[in-house]
Amino acid sequence: MNDSDQSFSTASLQWHDVTEPWVETPIPWRAMMQDESSGAEGWGISEIRLSLGIAGTLLRYVADSQGVIAGYFLARHICETVELFYIYVAPSQRRHGLGRSLLTNLCEQARLWGNVERVFLEVRPSNAPALALYRSLGFQQTGMRKGYYRNGEDAQIWEWKVPR
Repeated sequence: MNDSDQSFSTASLQWHDVTEPWVETPIPWRAMMQDESSGAEGWGISEIRLSLGIAGTLLRYVADSQGVIAGYFLARHICETVELFYIYVAPSQRRHGLGRSLLTNLCEQARLWGNVERVFLEVRPSNAPALALYRSLGFQQTGMRKGYYRNGEDAQIWEWKVPR
């Protein structure tokens, strides 16, 4: 892969944090959600807004210099645990390492919080790219939730232990 394969380089990305609910959804988010047509059971604006109203929730996103959102994660820090609710990479940015950067960033944030012992998440067993990413970063499967998704698919529970 060469740089011409990417619509923008990772060097041009800007990181942003949101920790409080939006009064009005920012325009880049409305545009991204309207453009998202994958049909996945992802988190919409209303779910993100509700989650941001709960203490310990962090929405961290990356955008290019024009404010176009390339990816984000939504996670919650509760006591010694961080739960990753959702990680998203725009279709045009997939397979360029942005998902790895987002997840690595979350793991580093977990270390910085100081009291975190583990980061966990649920993932579809059919999501091979996500499973490969989690494995490569040291996550391990620790359980299963039967019929977790609306279509009846199970969810695997994966966990990363924060190194001490």
